[in-house]
Amino acid sequence: YAFVRTTAKPTADVHLVATDDEGEQVPLMASWRYGNGHVLALATHGAGAGTAEWIQMPEYPLMWSQTIRQFLPDAQGRTAR
Repeated sequence: YAFVRTTAKPTADVHLVATDDEGEQVPLMASWRYGNGHVLALATHGAGAGTAEWIQMPEYPLMWSQTIRQFLPDAQGRTAR
């Protein structure tokens, strides 16, 4: 229910969309490369005003764990315990 209306950069990968008041789909979560890194943009609260229904979704924790895992540095050289 609460998000900032945005537009995607031409090189962005849009991962989540929201429908605005005019019925148009707009990016809610997108990512792109910047220099040697990655940028993730979320146009709403991760938790807070307007996200109560979103937080109750069973997929919500999975979405965040997959998102964070995607943006963590590679774990090469580490051994599994």
